[in-house]
Amino acid sequence: MTLLSDVVRTSTQVAGTPSRLAKVRELADCLGRLEPDEIRVAIPYLSGEIRQGKLSLGYASLQSARAARAPAPTLALLEVDRAFARGIEGGIARRHALHAGLRVAMAIGA
Repeated sequence: MTLLSDVVRTSTQVAGTPSRLAKVRELADCLGRLEPDEIRVAIPYLSGEIRQGKLSLGYASLQSARAARAPAPTLALLEVDRAFARGIEGGIARRHALHAGLRVAMAIGA
């Protein structure tokens, strides 16, 4: 089980280095640690995208989630992908659940 924070950390490191060789090394290390079913989810995340395309969450929702960070990252990559998929498919109630999950996910930056 790979934590979302591990993928985000790799993405941040890749974005922060100008060295093409270092970028390739970071990406290869990250992809090599993933379970086979996590690869299809991680590749868009590493590219700055999500598989669902658009979450339809506003700036205020993201800011309030950021203010209530969890003490440590705990969300698995596949768990987050499923939550985003449910949030896209559902209505207002699902978006509220997704917003609550984002509060936990914000521990990544802690």
